[in-house]
Amino acid sequence: PAPVITGFSVTKPVITTGTSTTLTASFTNGTGVINSGIGNVVTGVPVTVSPTADTTYTLTVTNSAGVAAYSSTSVSVVPSPSTPVITAPASVIFNQAGYTATVPSQPNATFAWTIQGGAITSGVASNQVTFTAGPSGTVQLGCVATNLAGTPSSTGTVVIPIQVPPVINSFTGTPVITLGNGAALSWAVSGAATLSLDQSIGDVTGLTSKSVSP
Repeated sequence: PAPVITGFSVTKPVITTGTSTTLTASFTNGTGVINSGIGNVVTGVPVTVSPTADTTYTLTVTNSAGVAAYSSTSVSVVPSPSTPVITAPASVIFNQAGYTATVPSQPNATFAWTIQGGAITSGVASNQVTFTAGPSGTVQLGCVATNLAGTPSSTGTVVIPIQVPPVINSFTGTPVITLGNGAALSWAVSGAATLSLDQSIGDVTGLTSKSVSP
């Protein structure tokens, strides 16, 4: 009888460089051979292949009379995805919206973003997201690239400090003084990098009080 091929399949038609997939041939009435160095195969028994480039495999089934049947299947090989390098603002303002972060595009890759200390408002599956900063602390962004074979990259991350405006908790002084006498000013602030007083007093960074003579 003539050889019959009832199936020739591959479990993963797209693989990442350095990984494997399996081929399974189903046939009757002959001896099966797969090219590309695989050789003889048994019907229904998977064989593991690890191509380093796109490869078309051909199954040849030949009976005792030399009559052959053929079937082919292909495996594509794609590179591993690179860890995304995130470009984002050096700092952000608390609760402010409209900030963007980007990563370089990669051929046929998809992206997945995560955020802590804020909220992503658009682009979570693309190479650019728009986000809103949280009320304080830092915004922590993460991005993973996945290639056509479904292999994920390591997570690219960036930590962005959130700038919060300084707060004057108190500011007091002697409300009434006798001419020629001094007065004491005192204050308590938080979140300030520098402090200054008007009326030509100037910088008072690091101080919590000051004597003045108006």
